[in-house]
Amino acid sequence: MRGQLEQTPDVYSFAANQVKIHSRAKKLTLAIDGELVQVKPPLTIAVERSALNVVVPYATTSV
Repeated sequence: MRGQLEQTPDVYSFAANQVKIHSRAKKLTLAIDGELVQVKPPLTIAVERSALNVVVPYATTSV
């Protein structure tokens, strides 16, 4: 499946800044950072621009 995620039948790929997920189920089970959690729908998932600062060490030699 590596490199072929778009061809997997149950995976849908699209670009969006925000997605809202509705469900008839009272609770949904999600995997967040490797942990299973139960949440109540609807779920709103948003991209927060510039929310993560990454520190990269200065390379003294080129690779």
